[in-house]
Amino acid sequence: MITPAFAAQPCARPFYNRGLDVTPLAPYTYQGLGTASASSVGGVSSLVIPNCQGAVGEVVFGAICVDNQINVDNILVTMDGDPFKGGINWFYDVDKALFSYYVPMNGVPRMGAIVFDFSLCTGLPTKVTGLASRASTLNQGGGAIPLDKTKGGGGAGTNQDSGLTANTVQAHEFIYGLIATDGFGVDALGAWTAPLVAGQRASNVNGLDLKEGFAWVNAIGTYRAQVTGATSRAWRALCQTFTAA
Repeated sequence: MITPAFAAQPCARPFYNRGLDVTPLAPYTYQGLGTASASSVGGVSSLVIPNCQGAVGEVVFGAICVDNQINVDNILVTMDGDPFKGGINWFYDVDKALFSYYVPMNGVPRMGAIVFDFSLCTGLPTKVTGLASRASTLNQGGGAIPLDKTKGGGGAGTNQDSGLTANTVQAHEFIYGLIATDGFGVDALGAWTAPLVAGQRASNVNGLDLKEGFAWVNAIGTYRAQVTGATSRAWRALCQTFTAA
């Protein structure tokens, strides 16, 4: 049984890191910020992706795949103290889950580690795989929320597909895809379905493979996060669209 669970968790954001000299991306571009993984039979209390940054007009993304998802129920995600928006997740059965988070810079650049903290959860994951990235230039400021459409799916096999989102609200948007599997870094990645192209990939030696794809589009439409020809595994896929400024 595949079970979606989407939740948007608004949060107050203390601006700890004003005035940093963060080099901005060119308009309407993407950059991977790093990957990490951790395993422990006793449980993983946190996962850290160091040296992340975001400039004015950018959105920073963080994503993880975990096991023991039924007990991983209260994750705190911060970037050098500032909490992320999100809690969008897609899971199936009682074991694995894919979580996606984002934080708009809202005119204040930031620099520091992204921390996924599991210490407040009912139970700890024993395996975690994560990645972080940033994109510019996305709608924000004045209370604007850049997240537009979301679509998720799950199953098993070589064709790993979130399904199509509803029509985007505007033509110029950033499409962000995530696919998590029970596999390993040596697995065949598969080919991303256009317009998405491959971004980063994060893998855990004990199993959990997380890959991202992205695209900038200029037409109102429906979009999906899909790879074909991947190693056959159980998988979760999530497609999100964000409005460009």
